[in-house]
Amino acid sequence: MERSRGVTFLSLAFFALGTFLVVVSVWGLRDLVSWGLLRLLDSVLLAAFLAVGLTCSVAATALFQLRNWGRQLIMALSLVGAPVGFVALLVPPDLLSSSSTFLAFISYKLPHFNIIGGVAAIFLGLTALWYLSKPRVKFLFWW
Repeated sequence: MERSRGVTFLSLAFFALGTFLVVVSVWGLRDLVSWGLLRLLDSVLLAAFLAVGLTCSVAATALFQLRNWGRQLIMALSLVGAPVGFVALLVPPDLLSSSSTFLAFISYKLPHFNIIGGVAAIFLGLTALWYLSKPRVKFLFWW
């Protein structure tokens, strides 16, 4: 069967998100280590960004190839991502920056990261959940 435009859009969007998260984690790790500011909480956050980024990229590739496990993984990431987006909009960046050097670094380099990231996570998560649970789209993944 032929891939729909919606599946193509979602796979490209999640691949871009995964690539962005991997780049931010490597960039943050490089800068924090070179400045000697890496702490345990920062290491955990960087590892989480890296793991989620790689998972998004792998799931997006599987979604692009119409693999059902890729669809299910994208839906699971969306179930987690949408509430995280709401939290990112509600929690002020200053509160997070005081507990982590990495989050302070992101707030400094990308001042509106929590707002743009929160809105993107909500939009992408809800769109993926809505679109990938349609019966017509589910049918594409059973071939």
